[in-house]
Amino acid sequence: MQAAGRLDALAQAQGMVFGLDSIKQLDRLLGSPACSLQAVHVAGTNGKGSVAGKVARSLEKAGYCTGLYTSPHLVDYTERLQIDGEAISKEEFAGIIEEGFRLRAEKGLKVTAFDLITAMSFSYFHRKQVDLAVVEVGLGGTLDSTNILTPAVSVITSIGFDHISLLGPTLAAIAMQKAGIMKAGIPVVLGPNVPISVLQERAKEVGSPCVLVPSAVDFETADQENTRIAQAVLTLLKPKMGKLTSAHLNSAAEYTPFGRRQEVVLPNNARLILDTGHNISALSRLFYDLMHTYPAHRFQAVMGLSADKLVYLCVEEVMKHVEKLHFVSSGYHRLLDWQKMREVGLGIDPFVVGHCGQVGDVLPKAISELKSDEILVICGSFFIMSDVYSTLHSLNIPLPSPNSQS
Repeated sequence: MQAAGRLDALAQAQGMVFGLDSIKQLDRLLGSPACSLQAVHVAGTNGKGSVAGKVARSLEKAGYCTGLYTSPHLVDYTERLQIDGEAISKEEFAGIIEEGFRLRAEKGLKVTAFDLITAMSFSYFHRKQVDLAVVEVGLGGTLDSTNILTPAVSVITSIGFDHISLLGPTLAAIAMQKAGIMKAGIPVVLGPNVPISVLQERAKEVGSPCVLVPSAVDFETADQENTRIAQAVLTLLKPKMGKLTSAHLNSAAEYTPFGRRQEVVLPNNARLILDTGHNISALSRLFYDLMHTYPAHRFQAVMGLSADKLVYLCVEEVMKHVEKLHFVSSGYHRLLDWQKMREVGLGIDPFVVGHCGQVGDVLPKAISELKSDEILVICGSFFIMSDVYSTLHSLNIPLPSPNSQS
């Protein structure tokens, strides 16, 4: 079985398992690369992948060899592990993952799939002698596999309702889980959409100096907010990374990851917006931004959701803003079946429910019906995007590969 298949099979067999003991064991067997990495550690409900990418690209432009570790991926696991904007090759990725599985079997380790890919990524960065690794938290913070790092800067981008069965039912409880990445003496950057008092108090207890990114005075998109957070991180790094200039900080605005507000203009001037917003706060912010950016347009949406989401609230939020909502699923094991989403949608507003089924069946129908003043927003989960990209390719709608982002 190939590396990706083995990781998927392990993840599906285990479900979500949290704790740091097993990954610490694997890290020690690899020579403790996590202890030697200079890193930026980025947590948050939304925006963490964008902030991580912006920080990494700015450091690359300044001439630093920069690793970037993010999750999940859109199409291929290799997207998760990049050096200077280039994804690891499939051959190298297979090699490090097979090494991880070998150690897991020989030593009887109970590492999860995410433990394994995280530890092997840290080892890869160490072997490639990156100047700094920018690392996105997988889920939460306290017990996330990435939390074996002692970074140069910690970041909490935003706090919203997501994974409440694991992180807690209140924003304060979720914030405390994210705050688990704070370390004594290590500065933490807090984005404007967090429970400031809760996190400041926790930072004081830990001994982590706080840098607050203020709320915007005027309207700004989520991407603009993420740029300001990234620039605050880069400012803290400047004393250690002397080649960073104001121009490099400003270049953070140039980077947006694939699948985040990715726009495609169709021949009839209708638009597609691809966005991996997958929780209530992300979807609310997405449509708030789009309503301001495209005030003269009407909206439809194609949405797939993971089974662990607040499905009713997510569907209800999107239905507030669209004339038609099409429900999709794919073969990925964590996705909710489209029929269950359709039932929820019919209970809220049956007149808004559109086409339903697999991505490859629904998306062409939804696109073919778009008028020139309409925007089709494709949202809800990372795990539908691989099928979305494949379907757009089959329709001859040009869209660059996620691995080609510069």
